[in-house]
Amino acid sequence: IANPEGAYVMLNQYSMDDSNGNGNGLVEAGESSLVNAELKNWGNADAANTNAVLSSEDIFVTFIDNSQDYGTIPAQDSVMENSAYQFQGSDSVPDMHIVPFTLDIQGESRDSWGSTFSVVLYAPVMYLGTLTVDDSEGGNGNSRLDPGETVNFIMNCYNNGHCDAYENLATLQSSSPYITFEN
Repeated sequence: IANPEGAYVMLNQYSMDDSNGNGNGLVEAGESSLVNAELKNWGNADAANTNAVLSSEDIFVTFIDNSQDYGTIPAQDSVMENSAYQFQGSDSVPDMHIVPFTLDIQGESRDSWGSTFSVVLYAPVMYLGTLTVDDSEGGNGNSRLDPGETVNFIMNCYNNGHCDAYENLATLQSSSPYITFEN
């Protein structure tokens, strides 16, 4: 297989950097992530004034920085740019959602190339367990809500997602006119 005539630039490798977030190496819901991207010129001529723009049509991604200048990429050589791109994952992304990205690469001679890759976004998946009624202090201790009692509700919450859940808030409501919430 012969090298292409002229320049021919493609994404060679990439890695994700979540040091702006919690630094655990995962791209998570609500987290700002950086993309380190290396472009390689597979052709037999230099690719001068190379620029690459990262895009995605996924609704769970918002770009903070999506363009990177790579300068001249010599023939048969590569250029790595750390923190080349930055995006924010939505707070409402489903757990293990795969985001497709497109990298549009253009050189000075108006040659253009494209590369694609995907990134998995992780999110917590919260669910409620059992509800326990504690009427030991404001009631008769039978673990049921009886008329006139003041009780505490104890609710177990669980996370089946692939990342930690921070600052969760649960709200208990009732449309009954016979129940009053103190807290």
